[in-house]
Amino acid sequence: MNKLISLVATCVFCLVMPTNLAANEIKNLTIINGSYGGGWELTSKVTAKTLVSLGLARSYNIETLEGGAGWRALEMFITDDRFQHDILIQSEPLISGSLKRMYHKGFRDLRPIALIAAEYSCLVVAYDSPYKNFSDVLSALEANPSQVPISVGGRFGTGDHITASIIFNAAKVINTANLRYSFSDGGDDATVNYLIKSEKMIGVTGYNSIIRSAVDEKKVRVIAITSLNKVDGHSSFKELGINIEHANWRGFFARKDISEDKFKTYLSALSTLSKSKEWHNVLKENGWSPFFKVGSDLHEYLVEHEKKLKMTMKDLNIIK
Repeated sequence: MNKLISLVATCVFCLVMPTNLAANEIKNLTIINGSYGGGWELTSKVTAKTLVSLGLARSYNIETLEGGAGWRALEMFITDDRFQHDILIQSEPLISGSLKRMYHKGFRDLRPIALIAAEYSCLVVAYDSPYKNFSDVLSALEANPSQVPISVGGRFGTGDHITASIIFNAAKVINTANLRYSFSDGGDDATVNYLIKSEKMIGVTGYNSIIRSAVDEKKVRVIAITSLNKVDGHSSFKELGINIEHANWRGFFARKDISEDKFKTYLSALSTLSKSKEWHNVLKENGWSPFFKVGSDLHEYLVEHEKKLKMTMKDLNIIK
């Protein structure tokens, strides 16, 4: 049976906790996930395991509803009453997918609970690349953009491509329409391999444990990161005078008809999680950054993030 449209898998982990759990603890946590093997699944697993280890949940269940780059999970989560009191893992595609009309629903059709982590993006080059800093990259792009391939993951109009456009527009690169993008579905490992084979290539990808390991092994160098401050000692674009902050956030959402008590339980648990030493160790292990937002701050962030993505996607002729 076609995995992309019909496979439903459940990853179950159960740990019996002491019987004196508080009344507002999560008894049976179910997270709805939209794809196998990516950031959603990883975030779901590490979040759930940490909640259990902290005594904030008794057990967890990750139900994966794969198909349509996440739209199937989103649609089923909203319409299937089995999931009324569960939570959905999401990230930037919740907004970009809606803008492209690939998703028929968006964040306004959900009740945001909390954003809990950010995977910032980085501009990366081979360790022995002639580009030693961002000025070298800009000079090469403006001198002869066709000779500087830009490796990005995914396809035209997806996350890394959008982020690269945000970076180069913020840096005021001339004739961004002439930039030469090289698309790949091979993930960060593929980006590292491409860079090693082509000293003139640059890459734009998420900064995570794979890229950090490649840096440690002196396979690649990070030129700058789309964060406000340094990450693992790497300079941010802000520090270089480029006005950009862009995060592939990860967060949890509820249905609008969730009970108020259940919503408050999730909010309390995720708030406690975000402050814990255990969670900060998880962030460090995966190369992620703290990115906790709730309430009105979260809503305002999503609205502003949507405006930024919409403008960039129009520039790239992804949407009209």
